Amino acid sequence: MAESRDNITVGQSSASDTEQLKLSDLLERGWKIFEDLDNSNEPFGPDSVHRVKRGVNMLEEASSMVAQLDLFSGNEEVEEIATADLKYLLLPALLGALHMKQSSQHQRLETVQTARLYFMKFLKTCHDYNISQFELPKSSNKNGVSEEAAEGGFSKGKVKTSLRQMTP
Repeated sequence: MAESRDNITVGQSSASDTEQLKLSDLLERGWKIFEDLDNSNEPFGPDSVHRVKRGVNMLEEASSMVAQLDLFSGNEEVEEIATADLKYLLLPALLGALHMKQSSQHQRLETVQTARLYFMKFLKTCHDYNISQFELPKSSNKNGVSEEAAEGGFSKGKVKTSLRQMTP
């Protein structure tokens, strides 16, 4: 069953043409972009910005496919997830990490808040599946700002996505 999920394809625009990518390919390529950027010693320039956006788009498309396939359910245990599907639990963490690679200073707060939502989604999933035992950080208020940050004087800027919208 996991093999058929990996074989689902989606049209993905590349620089010159459109190619069909499987779910597993989207994850692999997005992860590779993150690793390349993370291991690079080169200065962050326009090419890096383009690669971050391309990686985010690939991983968001993969997340959308995972949600359409209903790979994960809140009433399951981790043992019930197919071994081949476990890697898709990492999508929110990879998306958060790639968002943190964005360097626009005028949108930095929004970038950090979006990354935080992805990281919180990852932690919540790990907690829900009892992958690890820990206490989740305090949740964000309706504007996507943590209670601690709001008390510390951070701006209450709105975040485009909410944790509820990212639920697979």
